Amino acid sequence: MKLNRLLILLAVFLLLGVAVVLLSWLKDRTRSNTFLGIDRIDNIVRVAIQEGDKKITIEKEGQEWIITEPIRYRADREKVTSLMDKIGNLTLDGIISDKKEKHKNFDLGEGQGIEMKLEMKNGDSLSSIFGKMAADYSHIYLRLADSDEVYLATSIRKYDLKTEASQWEDRSILSFNKADLREVDLIGSDEVVNLVKEEDKWLIKKGEERFDVDKGKWENILNSLEDLKAIEIVHEKTEEDHGFSKPEFEIRLKFDFGKMGIVVGRKKDEYKYYVKNLQDDTVFLISQGTLNRFKKSEKDIRKEIKEEKKKEEKED
Repeated sequence: MKLNRLLILLAVFLLLGVAVVLLSWLKDRTRSNTFLGIDRIDNIVRVAIQEGDKKITIEKEGQEWIITEPIRYRADREKVTSLMDKIGNLTLDGIISDKKEKHKNFDLGEGQGIEMKLEMKNGDSLSSIFGKMAADYSHIYLRLADSDEVYLATSIRKYDLKTEASQWEDRSILSFNKADLREVDLIGSDEVVNLVKEEDKWLIKKGEERFDVDKGKWENILNSLEDLKAIEIVHEKTEEDHGFSKPEFEIRLKFDFGKMGIVVGRKKDEYKYYVKNLQDDTVFLISQGTLNRFKKSEKDIRKEIKEEKKKEEKED
């Protein structure tokens, strides 16, 4: 009988132990939740990221994201979308500490960490501070600005929270679908090459004559132009025209819906050139290597020049 009672007591204690563990697990599971529901991502209209004295603010205006601080310029849509996805997928995997005096151990003390403030359409806001990366480098330490609780969070890394405007601005110079292109002028200092698309075939046009292009070389030029990006945007205003009055090279593009193009000015230094889109006054910088991909003359892209010479030599 005593043995049975002992077994019963052991069973009761075992069940109580299991219950405690289960309740603790369920409690932790309630803490492991989505930081901001994915359904709320579309409600975010303003993101401010600050680290020390550096701060950047990005706001949604209509359907576009605009950098409004420290400069005003359009933001890179892909980069902002990527950040929004990471915010939507961010989860809090349990509390590491709730002691304020330990915040500094996670780079979350006074004056430490990177603060991100989100503002919603309805006026609500959420501020959080991101500390150092955890040892597994797949988690980051995080606390809400009005709380002492430190969480392990997933999805976002420190390098996702950049405060430099240059890391968020849209550096696109040209963006189009090459399938929509109908005519191109390559304008050098002593030559203009006019290319036309006739029956889905690109040809060099010289008066009434037409000459085939080297398809591979021409395709490379179009590929370099259809999503042309700068390595830097020149935001400083100046009276200088950066050499655009006597350009190094120009490209003019014609579509059924309109025109666009670029003008390449002088060199800034040994490796960079000033460039401007013909549709606005923004000044960009591109590398020498980028310029070399589309700064071409007729002899660079005309197909039959070398081939005809070979044929003539064989016939002779």
